[in-house]
Amino acid sequence: RAGVGEFARLLGADPRLSRALPPALMPHLRRGFGDRLPEVFHAVLDHLFPFDGSVNFTKPPPNRLEAIAQPLRCVWVLSSIPEGALAIATHPRFVPEDTKDLPGAGQLEQAILLGRALGASVSEDDDNFSSVLGSTRLAMQGAVSSSQARVDDVQNSLYQILAKIFKVKRVEGSPVKPRDRVIRLVRSILRLNQPRRKMHFFPGTVSSSGFMINLGGVLARLCQPFVTRGLYDDIEPVFLIPDAPSRGDAGLQLDYANVTRLAVADKDLPALKKSYLGSDGGDSKAKTSARSAKVSEMLFLCMEALHLGFIREGKTLMRVGQQAWQMQRALQQMGGPRSGNPAAGQLFQRLKLMEGKLMAAQARCLAPNMTQTVAKVYGFVCEWIAKLSPRPGVEAKEHPLLGVIPEHFVSDIITFWTLIQQDIRVGKCPWAVELGKSPLKMAIRLMQKGHTMKNPHLKGKLPELVLRLFEQGGNYDAIPTATSDPLHVRIKSLLSVDDQDSGNLMYELVCNLIDLYVEIESGENQFYGKFNTRYHISRVLMILWPHEAPRDAFKTLKGSRVLRFVNMMANDNIWLLDESLKKLEEIHKHQGLEASERKKIEDDAKARHDYERLENETLSLMRLANGSIEMMLTVSQTHVDPFVNEIMAERMAQMVAYYLYKLNGPQVSNLKVQNPKKYGFKPRRLLKHMVGLFLNLSVSKQFLRGVAEDERSYDAKVFARAVKVLRSKHILPEAQVLQFQTLLGEIAKLSSETPGDNDEDEDNDIPDKYLDPLMATVMRRPVRLPVSKMVMDYSVIMRHLLNNETDPFNRSKLTPDMLEEMPELKQEIKEFIEKRESKRRDQENSTVD
Repeated sequence: RAGVGEFARLLGADPRLSRALPPALMPHLRRGFGDRLPEVFHAVLDHLFPFDGSVNFTKPPPNRLEAIAQPLRCVWVLSSIPEGALAIATHPRFVPEDTKDLPGAGQLEQAILLGRALGASVSEDDDNFSSVLGSTRLAMQGAVSSSQARVDDVQNSLYQILAKIFKVKRVEGSPVKPRDRVIRLVRSILRLNQPRRKMHFFPGTVSSSGFMINLGGVLARLCQPFVTRGLYDDIEPVFLIPDAPSRGDAGLQLDYANVTRLAVADKDLPALKKSYLGSDGGDSKAKTSARSAKVSEMLFLCMEALHLGFIREGKTLMRVGQQAWQMQRALQQMGGPRSGNPAAGQLFQRLKLMEGKLMAAQARCLAPNMTQTVAKVYGFVCEWIAKLSPRPGVEAKEHPLLGVIPEHFVSDIITFWTLIQQDIRVGKCPWAVELGKSPLKMAIRLMQKGHTMKNPHLKGKLPELVLRLFEQGGNYDAIPTATSDPLHVRIKSLLSVDDQDSGNLMYELVCNLIDLYVEIESGENQFYGKFNTRYHISRVLMILWPHEAPRDAFKTLKGSRVLRFVNMMANDNIWLLDESLKKLEEIHKHQGLEASERKKIEDDAKARHDYERLENETLSLMRLANGSIEMMLTVSQTHVDPFVNEIMAERMAQMVAYYLYKLNGPQVSNLKVQNPKKYGFKPRRLLKHMVGLFLNLSVSKQFLRGVAEDERSYDAKVFARAVKVLRSKHILPEAQVLQFQTLLGEIAKLSSETPGDNDEDEDNDIPDKYLDPLMATVMRRPVRLPVSKMVMDYSVIMRHLLNNETDPFNRSKLTPDMLEEMPELKQEIKEFIEKRESKRRDQENSTVD
């Protein structure tokens, strides 16, 4: 045994040292020991990774990165010859013969041969971190980078060892297939770690986070041969169905019984498999060749490992980062750790512990080589899903098994690109633009209206993925307008067409975003989730709009699609601005309290929490409202017709007039709060956008008349005050202020004219059949509803149908094409109005005389 120990020490020595074993030793051993060499190497492996059969469930032995370097190098050297690689794969502890007796993955991690190597990771009490906690940001980033390099080294060594095992052919006369042993090991690990799918689990029953992250990183490296070659046609989704055809023992045998899929429920899988494979279960349709099985198997094992390890730890990292940011913000409000406040000192110590956890998680998850390798695997999966999805304008339909893909394939990709935004921002991911093309294509295809994917929440996250890919770590408060700006150059690169399958991605993206903006209203998405989705859509459209292609795509959309989009934008603007301004008034009221009253609220934990929630809600709502009004302003600059047609003009006029009055009227003082930027409230910017929207829509006389007739909001004095504010605060250029002032003169003239159908003295003379039953206004274009037989004004019923395609009187199905025109009644109303107008003019003339 002393000889084995000395041999292992020399085997793992640095080859640059004189004590290291000579490179020619391994071939010499092959000649000397022959077939007995694997047995000899088993003794070396037992010495490197001893195991006495007992497992410590309460406190597993620590697996430090520095402690595993020498044993791992020994195994790497052993694997350099086929006999050594075979010895590793055939070792009794390489993979347990029966995992049923193991209580959980925690025991498996300690019992298997390479368990220590896979579990080697970074913890928050690492010496590299403890020495820099509380110091400069640069020092902490240096410590993280150092640990990340060691994580990459461990994963790369494990990859090289397993890759060499994969290349070893079965020894003559031996039933053992080295590659199958590796696959069996991975399957056993993933099967025992299924509790990691749950929100909560007992740590002792699963493998450590570092173990699962390393496993995912190694498998991602093993996938690179077919990823770089682009073997998309060899990935067969039939292997995601239980009991699908396989290659015997090495076939895919993952447990997807309780996994949510894109569109198919577990109960429908047998029928789907039967229709796809044929009644005999053969492979007439499925490409169940050996290569297809191997490639599909490795990819799906990798995706599962990344889901259980890398992605779960990534979510923890983002949560811890958010908590650390909140603690830093609270510490700044207290005056810092040296303010003399005891609570600040305690918070600073908690922050140091939180930063230790944050650095450890960053070192485990964001090792540069691993993130790039994982990005390539996810890019491959994105391209594969995009190829299975239908494409607009192409006769080819979607793959019949597209719906069996687990939802977490898509959600994990979204999480990954959210996770690496900070690294992209600091320049650690130079590959982000190139590897972002496939995720962008997948997001565009999955956003299609009527796509197989059923989960509205997941579909609502796709615009966020598109935004992440566009911004690449940036946070653009003001979208650049020049198409030569680096942001737009990046977008052009992302949307570049490299193959015939891509089609016009810009056109697809714009159309799908418009449809999703409307579709998310009737989905099962949460209330605030709907607004977040629309916020991300608005940000993407704002980024795209300086380009000519998206504007041209918008022009090609049919009228109903555009109208529904414009109507939903108006709905969002009204609700979001109303709610946010109401909450600003509440904050104004609180800030106006006496100091003693405010002190009572600060001392009351519940009252303080309610006020903090009010502030957070106000900030969130104002952020969403600003994004929505900016999108409406931008779109109306180039496409004004949908905003001022007979259906929308009056509503847009009332909306703009109301908020101009709100921002300049007598109650504007109720919106004055201390530090308005804290709540995302920028009154000058909001006024600028409202006046800009007014100027865009003023090309329509119907819009101007709608403002003049709005008795609730139109006030000539208030609007004149808005002109003074615009000029004195230099909010708009003088030319636009003069244009606004001129238009107000036209509106004042229109307001002074009393329309015949609004004269209070003559309203009683209007026959009921000429009035709309909902709004009690004279119908300009009467139409009959086919089921209820009620007659309504076309503009009124269309505004209702844009929100809900039902008959307002009996809730039956109703679409615009079902409305029945009534030309005789329309002519009768027209003649009545003309006769009444003539009578009014005659009365005015007689009065003047």
